Amino acid sequence: MRLHIQKIALALVWLPLIINSSDLKGQVQSGYSISILDELQVNPDVDDIIYHDHLLYLRGNVYLESIKLIGAFVAILDTFGELRDVYLQYDTTLASHMVTNTPTRISINKKGQILIPNYYYQGNRLALTVFEADGQQLFTQEFFWNERTIFPFTSHELDGYYYVFGFAQRNDYLLDDYVIKTDSMGNMIWMKLFGQGGYWERMGDVIVNPDYTFTIASSQETKDYSDGRRLRGWRKPWIYTIDTSGAILHQWKGEENDTRTRGGGPFHRRDDGSWIITSFDRTLVVYSPEYSEVWVTPTITKLDSNFNLIWKHQVADFDRIYFQIPDMKYDPVRDEYVYMWNKRVSYPHKDKLAVLIVKFKDTGEVLWEALDTLPAIDKELHWNAGLDVAPSGSIYVSGYIIDKYPTRHSLGFLLKITPDGCIDRLCMTTSLEEQIRTWGDEVSVYPNPVQDEITVHLRAPEPHAEVWLYDMQGRQRFRQPLTVGKNHFRIDIPPGLYMCTVRSQGRTLYSSKLVKP
Repeated sequence: MRLHIQKIALALVWLPLIINSSDLKGQVQSGYSISILDELQVNPDVDDIIYHDHLLYLRGNVYLESIKLIGAFVAILDTFGELRDVYLQYDTTLASHMVTNTPTRISINKKGQILIPNYYYQGNRLALTVFEADGQQLFTQEFFWNERTIFPFTSHELDGYYYVFGFAQRNDYLLDDYVIKTDSMGNMIWMKLFGQGGYWERMGDVIVNPDYTFTIASSQETKDYSDGRRLRGWRKPWIYTIDTSGAILHQWKGEENDTRTRGGGPFHRRDDGSWIITSFDRTLVVYSPEYSEVWVTPTITKLDSNFNLIWKHQVADFDRIYFQIPDMKYDPVRDEYVYMWNKRVSYPHKDKLAVLIVKFKDTGEVLWEALDTLPAIDKELHWNAGLDVAPSGSIYVSGYIIDKYPTRHSLGFLLKITPDGCIDRLCMTTSLEEQIRTWGDEVSVYPNPVQDEITVHLRAPEPHAEVWLYDMQGRQRFRQPLTVGKNHFRIDIPPGLYMCTVRSQGRTLYSSKLVKP
């Protein structure tokens, strides 16, 4: 095995959100509160999120300054945004970066195993890692690709076998969908390519069916379709179902530049056989006889079981920025859907890139839209990676931001939204960055800013330990004894700045300022 696992401190950020008014339906949030840390030794890219058994699993890549390599991580958090565990993988031969596309999915099977596909950049190798529910690595297996690049997308376990899905680039730069089947220890049984010579195929979602088959959302397009200056070529939707031998059982290919959907995005099949499919449309914007651009807007389509159009919505009015919908989830408890994408929003003196989260019914009715923005300065990039919906209806959205100030770096983010589109107060006040930054410290106190509750985490026994809270006039406003572990307190203090200290037998273990908004 070439991978090693260890725990690390990652610089993810739980984003407090400020609610403003807007003409959008539901609550609207603007203004990320992000800590830009110059001293970061790691720059995490968050590529996916899963809600499983009351926990959140985030996966992505991280740059390791000490070995000058990019590794992969899985961070496990509770639904209050509190970090539970972090695992890191890297190539112990120090020969290759581990890189994924955004989004790249993780999955968790019924036994609690975590399945993680990765890509070794320099070695042109695909890797599948499986962790047991207790965090122990079951195996890592590598698969070589003798042409240009092989991109991981997702993986699933079915009846003791593992299946890896993605798309592979040939020497002629064309893409084909692929599926790899392995045995219970990751040894390859077969690899099959799905596509047609001369075109690009790129899958956008995989459904595991109850009859032990897989349905894949993909698309097919000509090589010139992605030309950003002219409307060229064509793209068509492609939905196909394969069995566990890789045989195509049935498929649907739409028309060239199909007006119903171009396909290739997250999708869902309803119990009546109808489909909810995400994709995008294009339009040509002409600036002058010499210069033009292709602008893009995401789309949501409902087709009946025979792929006849029921309804179609263009999500925006061609906002120039080319971002498809990276994820959509079905909420079976409420029979509702949630998706998110990036949107450009104009404000005085600057534009902002926004995370737009939308909940809608299968009738096409939009229930609410929640918008969160950050300044789009100097080609700052903002990648929405994934979302998931808990049985309670809470929505969790992940991704990362690449910024050039003060130096180029990336920061992961995690949003929590209530079922009605408002921001959970616990989510607003929990600082994940603070927790991770103090993960190895003797004492940590959070959240900061504080609302009505505070947690003091004492990681080792300290005799007669106490937490003290003083206002700026030196008056004691709070004092409580501490035991080892996490101590949760309700506090009733007016807004202001406070000094928090943790002491043990006259020794100060912790001292910091707390803000009560």
